[in-house]
Amino acid sequence: MKKAISILSCFFLLITWCSCQEKKSEMINIIIQPEVELNKKMNITLYFKELPDEDTVKIDSIKGLNISQFNLHGGFYYSLGTIDTYAIPTKTGKIEFPPISINIKGVEYKSKPFSINVVNNIKLDSNSVRMVLESDKSTYQLYDTINITLYQYSKFSRTSYRMTGEEPESLMTTMETLNEMSGIPNLEEYIDENFEYIDFKWGFPYRQITMKKLSGENYIMEKIFSIKILANKEGKYTIQPSTFDFFIYKNDDDYYMDYLKKFIDEGPGKKPERLRVTSNSLEIKVQ
Repeated sequence: MKKAISILSCFFLLITWCSCQEKKSEMINIIIQPEVELNKKMNITLYFKELPDEDTVKIDSIKGLNISQFNLHGGFYYSLGTIDTYAIPTKTGKIEFPPISINIKGVEYKSKPFSINVVNNIKLDSNSVRMVLESDKSTYQLYDTINITLYQYSKFSRTSYRMTGEEPESLMTTMETLNEMSGIPNLEEYIDENFEYIDFKWGFPYRQITMKKLSGENYIMEKIFSIKILANKEGKYTIQPSTFDFFIYKNDDDYYMDYLKKFIDEGPGKKPERLRVTSNSLEIKVQ
């Protein structure tokens, strides 16, 4: 019995230790393209749950990657808990990133190790950007709040989306209505007919970004919109698929070439590639 208690105690200690390590790694959210192009500049963004101590971001040298130093000397982006840096891959294949460490109030936190893949040229396909429409439950009781969210899963850090047929001629989109911001035709009319509207939050311009796996592949996940509604009566409801045109820059060199041409009228410019993406539909049951 004493042996069993001892083993059980060790097990709980191990679970507790793992949980603490998990929470520590969650203090740092690293956003990076899962696949990048050889000798092309790529962006690395770090988000922090709490502001780190200044000048405490540490990353070891990485074989096959020329990386600029993280600049953490205060300023606007630091005050938001965000810093950026750039890197250029110098060899193809898999590149392993060691944990990135920071100090918060004198306590050290480390990210999880991760890796990226380097290729000569990235080719777009149907998995380059995906959209997933989901609810917090599939079945609701009458008068339950129904939470619906649309996420984009992208393999690129420099993307934007527009209504189908619209061109990305400016940094700001012209989307104004619920139908336009959701990419779902007649969503506003469908909600007015069947539900009580509670709240709507659009991801732009307050972006919520993290790294997630989808179908076993790494993606940059971003919320496009979330909506809260109440059903007027019991029944089965269908939220139609969302469709947007996505404009994709494969690397930061292309992104800044287009930016300079578009807004400063300098350089040859580089147009993004267009990819039309449609989400799943969503079935909801209210009983």
